[in-house]
Amino acid sequence: MQDQWDEKVGQGSNYDIAKQWAITLGLEPANWAHGNPDWFNIMYNSAGRPPGPVEMGHAANRGLVAWTGLGSAQVTFEQAIRESDIKDKYIPLLEKLAVYWPPNGEIRTLLLHGGITEAEALAYWKANGVPDVLAQGYLHLAQIEQVTQDKALAKADILTLVQEQAISDADALTMLAEIGYSGSNAAHLIEMARFRYELATLRRVIENVATLYTGRKINATQAQAALQGLGMPAAQITALLDTLTHQRNAEALIPTTAEVKSGFYYKVIDQPTALTMLEGMGYDPWSAWFTLSVRNHAPLPNEPPKPTGGVFGA
Repeated sequence: MQDQWDEKVGQGSNYDIAKQWAITLGLEPANWAHGNPDWFNIMYNSAGRPPGPVEMGHAANRGLVAWTGLGSAQVTFEQAIRESDIKDKYIPLLEKLAVYWPPNGEIRTLLLHGGITEAEALAYWKANGVPDVLAQGYLHLAQIEQVTQDKALAKADILTLVQEQAISDADALTMLAEIGYSGSNAAHLIEMARFRYELATLRRVIENVATLYTGRKINATQAQAALQGLGMPAAQITALLDTLTHQRNAEALIPTTAEVKSGFYYKVIDQPTALTMLEGMGYDPWSAWFTLSVRNHAPLPNEPPKPTGGVFGA
């Protein structure tokens, strides 16, 4: 009989045919109910297992099913619970449990970035089962992290003012004390800021001396005296000047194109020499002749062949 029942009912037969089979098999004798519930209908509608509370909660949260609604034809959170082995009195509780609650780490992140208040964070932690003492510890850590970030920014601004000589040491000590730095710690911070200022100044002066020396504005003796005045050790001065001297000697100064053309115009050099120098600077023969002729205010003799193509035309 079970095989026949499965064949007729389990494979989706028409309800009336399935009920007739139930009567034929003796599962529900005809006219037996006499006003009592339709037992086959109850058995038919209760066959199968509904989705669990978690799945139906997700479905309701996403709007796929309604939270409430009763009846064998209804597909709702409430109906699924009633069709399961869970007592109906727990339906409101399961509905509330289906609401998303952020984990403890996410609650802390929301608090740090101002998404929720401290009171809301404590309430969320408590709802997650965090003991009050531990919740207060979480809150304390979040507060410290917020203050630490602000203190770091404030400290950096104060020390920048010290480094730029914009405030006195006394003012800096007062300002540092207001954000929790005092005593030897504050004094050490100011000392380090002054050291960075002196180091930056020393670097600028050394760079200026190096520029003057390689630019031949001062000689080696003057450069050495300037570096000694900064308190630079003799060995370091010697090493630096050796390097700068190599750089200075490698930078050969040559006349500019304007100086070459003026030298020709004022008859300091002749035409072949001027043309050779201009070609050495990158001019092609005709362009060298042309630019020299312009400076001469008249075409020069021995014009070379004019290039073709590009800016010169066909």
